[in-house]
Amino acid sequence: MACYPTGRHIYLANRGFIITPFHNMMLVPPVASDDAIGCLVEAWDACMGRSLALEVTRDGITVNSVAPGWIETGSSTEEEKTAGRHTPMRRSGTPQEVADLIAFLASDEATYITGQTIVIDGGNTIQDYKGPGEGYYS
Repeated sequence: MACYPTGRHIYLANRGFIITPFHNMMLVPPVASDDAIGCLVEAWDACMGRSLALEVTRDGITVNSVAPGWIETGSSTEEEKTAGRHTPMRRSGTPQEVADLIAFLASDEATYITGQTIVIDGGNTIQDYKGPGEGYYS
């Protein structure tokens, strides 16, 4: 509940925002049968963000989650880079694109957006097959 101490300071300003990270894999069916705890944690994160939004939005505080997909950084593995090339946009996202979305959610232009999870993944969660062509892994 780290949002609550932060929220007390935001209440004093009568306007604010809380933006939480969210894993976009919560939005697709699990691929591993041994990941029940991971699914539970992700579901809790989603419910917590929406519940917190219900509690604080009337006080001028918006609460949203950002769910990035494949974001290429200096520590990206070759497998992660390949996965990014197999999104509908045919590339990984950039840290700047995620930062731009967060800046928008924190701006005056987004004051009517609350309780949402915004997916920024190049369309990866909307496609059926999420990987390279046949024979890639053989």
